[in-house]
Amino acid sequence: MRRINVFHQQEKVDAVLGWDAFKNLNMETMDRINMPEDLQVHRSTAIGVITFSKNKELAKKFIDFLLSEKGKKIYEEYGWHHPE
Repeated sequence: MRRINVFHQQEKVDAVLGWDAFKNLNMETMDRINMPEDLQVHRSTAIGVITFSKNKELAKKFIDFLLSEKGKKIYEEYGWHHPE
């Protein structure tokens, strides 16, 4: 998203297709138009503990936080859809 913001500020783009997280960009200088539901593509993200993690327990706690109600609210606040 940072690069998109730079291109927008430099007036190198006229339009950008993106996802809900774009709502966190500089909305004073751009319009957000939602596509019809049947044209929307919902994507997911993955999270897991990597095998070479130096702190597996802390990583697992972070995952538990993301799955908590508080974590879900933060996730959705930034435009991501939290899978149920």
